[in-house]
Amino acid sequence: MSHKSWELLFNHYNIHKHNFSKEPYIITADNIKEVTKHLKKTGDREPRILCKHDTREKRPQVFIDNDLFMLPIKNGTYAIIQGEGYVDIPDISVPPTIYKSALWEFAFTDIMDYNSIQLIKSAKFSIATS
Repeated sequence: MSHKSWELLFNHYNIHKHNFSKEPYIITADNIKEVTKHLKKTGDREPRILCKHDTREKRPQVFIDNDLFMLPIKNGTYAIIQGEGYVDIPDISVPPTIYKSALWEFAFTDIMDYNSIQLIKSAKFSIATS
């Protein structure tokens, strides 16, 4: 993770001064590439790597310090948002429940019927050509 790249981006675009209580800050892959193009390491300049913040701990320090997180909006466009963007998933203490879907059985039956028909057609073709 490149803390340096995000510091550059925050300083270049004055993201520190953005009013996050009013709206998220929108940043694009092109914005990121423009500011980081002089950096040598791919991980320091590639938007898809810089914008991957899967956990609280994987956020750049500037995000942690300012209580920010990032969400993708669409391909190449991201929203920087203030607040808690992560959820702690509690441990599951009960055994799993097995669920049989009627839809799955219906789909599986259709596949079996299709395969059976193909097998019969193949057998008829084999007998006819013998």
